[in-house]
Amino acid sequence: MAKKPNPRAHFLQPRRAYEVVSVAQLPAADSDLHRCPLSSSDRQNLAVPGIDVPCAYHAPDWKAATEIALAILDDLTVTWTDKAVAAAAQHLAGNYALGEQAASLLTDPVSPPRDPQNMYSNGRHRLCALRSAGVQRIPIVYDL
Repeated sequence: MAKKPNPRAHFLQPRRAYEVVSVAQLPAADSDLHRCPLSSSDRQNLAVPGIDVPCAYHAPDWKAATEIALAILDDLTVTWTDKAVAAAAQHLAGNYALGEQAASLLTDPVSPPRDPQNMYSNGRHRLCALRSAGVQRIPIVYDL
C-alpha cells in the first residue's frame, strides 16, 4: 500500500543544525565589507571620527538580539518555521527592529566555512558587528 503524502508537508522545514560557538573562535570575515570603516583588519580603535554609526549592521543592539536568539534556540525542541521563530523573537524583543535582528541570527544564520581558508557563505557583515559589539557567543550553521 502506498504511503499517503502528508497534507501539511508545506508547513515543515528541515531543522538547521545550529551550534553555539564563541565569536572569538570564528575565522575573520573579509576585510572589505562594503566600505564599513570597522571591517578593516585593524580594529584596535573602533571610534571613527565623524561617524556615529559606521554602517547599518553596527546600529542594532547585538548583545540583546543574541540573548533573544539564544533563548529561542534553547526552546527549539521541535522544528519551528522561520515565521514562528520571527514571531517568538518579536514577542521577546518587545520592538520590531530588535526582534528582526534576533530572528536573523536563526532564520538567516551566520554560516562560517569549516575551512578558514574559504569565505563565509552568509553573515560576515553581522559577524563584524557582533564582534565590535562585544558579543561572546552566537548560534551558527556551518557551511557544508
